[in-house]
Amino acid sequence: MPTQIEEIAAVSAAEFAARIRERARPLVLRGQNAGWPAVRIARESPVALFESLRQLDGAQALSTMIAPPEIRGRFFYTQSMDGVNFERRPQTLGESIDQILAYAGTPRAPTVYVGAVPCDPWPAARRQESARQCRAMNSACVGMDSAVRRTVSRMFLSACSSVAESVASASGS
Repeated sequence: MPTQIEEIAAVSAAEFAARIRERARPLVLRGQNAGWPAVRIARESPVALFESLRQLDGAQALSTMIAPPEIRGRFFYTQSMDGVNFERRPQTLGESIDQILAYAGTPRAPTVYVGAVPCDPWPAARRQESARQCRAMNSACVGMDSAVRRTVSRMFLSACSSVAESVASASGS
């Protein structure tokens, strides 16, 4: 039976440092990132979020993974362990965004994953805000063991999947 994970409302940085950082146990901080620019934009619409990400496109080819619907977003090795269940393709971020949006509303659409985007194309103000958010996230990860970090990573990927599903729902209505 899964363990219940405690949930609390958002906390200040000082409260986090005093009460939570040393816990080294999973905890859901409901609404903690509500003020982040990406969260605010995503609340407008999933398409607005993807369009805002388009400004990061520095026109360089990024390592993009594309997988058939059958894997349901679980990138891994093939059953025979002699390859992988996805295709790597160099694409710009804009091309990947176009591809994701083109799949919106498509039942059983392929999964598109862009692993990392260099921050250089970001405007200076966005870069500073993102650096602040990354520092906050890194602080939140202090004391986490590797299993917890993997869980956080899966939660992030799951959140990305939810955004893609929302895009599909929004365009179907």
